[in-house]
Amino acid sequence: MGLNAITEFGRQDADVTRITRNAARVLRQALMRVLTKAKNQREVSSDAGLDSMADFFESTLAGIRIAARAGKSRRSLRDMAAFASRAYIASDSRTAAERRASRRLSIRPSD
Repeated sequence: MGLNAITEFGRQDADVTRITRNAARVLRQALMRVLTKAKNQREVSSDAGLDSMADFFESTLAGIRIAARAGKSRRSLRDMAAFASRAYIASDSRTAAERRASRRLSIRPSD
């Protein structure tokens, strides 16, 4: 219901907005608990940005839900989730200095 409600009503309906915000808050809290535990157990880098990771996984889950509604198979959906996890882990394997340098290079004001 969440994605359908958001795409159909956006923030036009106060009740829909309240419900979707509450659902998003619960999902975010669960993601943050899992990611914090992973960080504490050194399954992810100690300098990993948990908020960015949660943003990534929220977006990935939304995309997977849309793919499911479009009729993708369970296997395909599992493969998408596994690929997204591997891609994020690979991107997180860079050193903190490499990530800072990448941010400096990619965030330049336009002329």
